[in-house]
Amino acid sequence: MISKNIKASIYIFITIIALVCLSCVLNSHLLEIAGDNDDDYIADPDEPYFNLKIGISDSDGDGLKDGIEVALELSKRIEVLPRQKSDSMPYAIEHIAYCVAVCPVCDEEVNGGGIVVINPLKNISDTIPFIGLHYLSYGCFRYEWEQSEPGYLQHGEVDPVQLDKTLR
Repeated sequence: MISKNIKASIYIFITIIALVCLSCVLNSHLLEIAGDNDDDYIADPDEPYFNLKIGISDSDGDGLKDGIEVALELSKRIEVLPRQKSDSMPYAIEHIAYCVAVCPVCDEEVNGGGIVVINPLKNISDTIPFIGLHYLSYGCFRYEWEQSEPGYLQHGEVDPVQLDKTLR
């Protein structure tokens, strides 16, 4: 029989390993953002819009950098959007393509199409390629992919302020 202390130690050890692994996966998809002087993965001019502190990488002190936190939240909000037209709330329409984009970090093949987030109340929309959603789900607004030639990287970036305005 294993003592309570040993069980607790094993639980703590497994929890630490899981957090380290999660951190490695998140960090592997993080790309630098232009104009981000505090290295929090969101451009300094965008920080006041989200009530973040310029010059501080973790405004709320929860251990997660500001840009990562905002990207993960926006990703979750996109996930739950209805996929059919609505006149009364934001919704998303997915456009499937007959090609793939390959993530150079994890080699995941992502459909080469994208999603259009539409806010009919504000008459605005935002288009994000599926590879952009892939990176957003890892906490990053900037994304890159290989499409036709291995080793030839293409880049893009999600505008967090525009996306948030579209989702509201």
